[in-house]
Amino acid sequence: MFPIKPKFKNTVLFLLACLAAAAFFLFLYHYDNKYTARAPVSQEGIVIPDTVSLDADRPVYLADGWELYPDVLLSPDEIADTDIQPVPTFIGQRLNFSSFHSDGSPYGQATYRLRLRSGNGPALYNVLLQEVYSSCLVYVNGAVAASLGSITPYDPQIRDLSFSVPLNPSAEVVIQVRNDTHYYSGITYPPLLGTPQAVHTQSGFRFLFYGFLCFSSLALALFSISIWFGSRKWKQDRLYLWFGILSTAFSIRVSYPFVRMAGDLPIRTLYALEDAASLLVICCAVKITLILCGLDGRKPFDFLWRISLRMVLVGILIPLFILPFFPAFTPVYGQIIFWYKLLTALLLTGLALYGGLKHLAHATFLLCGIGIYSISLAAHVITLNRFEPARTCWQDEYGTFLLVIFFAIIMSLRMFALMRENIQLTYHLQEEVAEKTKSLSAVLEERRQFLAGAAHDLKTPMTSLKTFIQLIEDGGVGLDQETRGYLQFLHRKADEMQDRLEWIHTFAIQDVSPHNMHELDLSVLLRDFHEMNLPDLETSGVNFLLKLPDAPCRICGDEQRLLQVLQNLVYNALSFTPMDGTITLALKITGETAVLTVADTGQGITPEDLPRIFDRFFTHRESGGGTGLGLYLVKTIIQEHAGAITVESEPGAGTCFHICLPLVREKTDPIDFKSTGP
Repeated sequence: MFPIKPKFKNTVLFLLACLAAAAFFLFLYHYDNKYTARAPVSQEGIVIPDTVSLDADRPVYLADGWELYPDVLLSPDEIADTDIQPVPTFIGQRLNFSSFHSDGSPYGQATYRLRLRSGNGPALYNVLLQEVYSSCLVYVNGAVAASLGSITPYDPQIRDLSFSVPLNPSAEVVIQVRNDTHYYSGITYPPLLGTPQAVHTQSGFRFLFYGFLCFSSLALALFSISIWFGSRKWKQDRLYLWFGILSTAFSIRVSYPFVRMAGDLPIRTLYALEDAASLLVICCAVKITLILCGLDGRKPFDFLWRISLRMVLVGILIPLFILPFFPAFTPVYGQIIFWYKLLTALLLTGLALYGGLKHLAHATFLLCGIGIYSISLAAHVITLNRFEPARTCWQDEYGTFLLVIFFAIIMSLRMFALMRENIQLTYHLQEEVAEKTKSLSAVLEERRQFLAGAAHDLKTPMTSLKTFIQLIEDGGVGLDQETRGYLQFLHRKADEMQDRLEWIHTFAIQDVSPHNMHELDLSVLLRDFHEMNLPDLETSGVNFLLKLPDAPCRICGDEQRLLQVLQNLVYNALSFTPMDGTITLALKITGETAVLTVADTGQGITPEDLPRIFDRFFTHRESGGGTGLGLYLVKTIIQEHAGAITVESEPGAGTCFHICLPLVREKTDPIDFKSTGP
């Protein structure tokens, strides 16, 4: 077995997709075409519908047997008396009236006449006129049956029009039409004849089908644009943006059955919007194909993108500002759009094949989507005036929707690939972080042990130094006043150094994270601390108060570390609280948080020192004592417990520390379904 080369595989799949699309459109031509289900016409030009099919709710289409009176508006009575010879025509043969005008103008007025006859006696049927351009008046058997807009004065509307036709056993339908606003004129879509139920069923199915196309594309557009907008690389990677615009443009393009239900809409603006949306689809398809093929920004290929972008403006400006004043330009405009779409489809196919032969990622879906889209445009051109969808939509609308689907598959595959890459990167990053953390922890542990050992080893010579200084002071032999002052200075500095070494040793032996973390009642911890330290504080002449809530206050913490916090805060407050002062230890529960307060009535902290009290080695003791590590360690321990500490102080009025710690959430008991009654 020889492996299949990607180039050969992509080429074969592209050809198969094109053949499948051609077969599908051929199927539509035979089984979803108004022209293959049209009513027969007798030699006298009278339409004789198959009443058996009609009564079985199978509608027929009135494409043949029409008499056209161009540039005149005739009532049924005037037709009987006129000498004007009608032009035999079928619906769809002429999209406008330009062939009757020497200047090529598509605008004008005309009268259509159709005679019907039933071979099975009297019957009542409905006729559905689809999107008459732009105003009309309908006569059935000489009486006005329906109207759309106003012919005189001219007031155009575009929407579907339904009316009843009684075959008793024959009937005559006369339709007057007028158009002065759009390049389509008259009746361009074969009317549907059937029972009221068949007409409503087919009309409803058409709305459902177009609703599926419109809203599914719009959902893809919103999803794609949200992905682009939420991406961190939204300024660089705009592929999802262009796909979102393409899907939005297509949803606007196929929304016309719903938009035209309103009736009173500016017709020129409406059709300019439809033309622009159709051309914007091509523009976005070109941009996406260039990005996927890696050709975006290159000069030879960027020219095609710029042309497609300018054609969107052409689709807006010409219908709005050129055709109203130069209607003879309509055929030229139609040829421009026709050849542009055909050539762009060929160029897109060439670009897709170029990308597929370059081992492009997802080239198979790109080739299939572009191939089907190109075949749909070709089928639309080849079957012009011979195909009109009866139940679903046009070939180019099928092709565009399938292009949207294939592009959506490519977008999804790219997103999944990016997600897998992010997962792999995250996994490797976690491994690397774990390895680096392990290495860093080992280094920090070595440094911590070295620091603790060095601090411990230095304590012995420092103690000896203080002892000898004390012996010299106590001996007092040969010491003058100046030398005695130097010795006192050395004694104070030795005391400070010994305190520093003690705190360094204490800080070094602290674990990086709290050890014995377990659930505990903070109220019990505070009560025990208060009982143990109350005698010492009362001996110092300070009132030591305790305020606890009635309910238990359960947190997750390390008792020894929390006791160290209380020891530092309370005895730090004792150093700054005068005789008969008060130190209050209070606890309250606020929502999901336990709030612990240590307040004193001491001298307070100045506003200049307040922001710095939690810094390492900062102290505001006037005597210069202390190491400045107490409050720093307090803050560190509180952070290890996922808490926060704040301070409020006013000079001369005391200081208040607030510690917030998260409460342990109560566990809900499982429901015993066996014991639960009805």
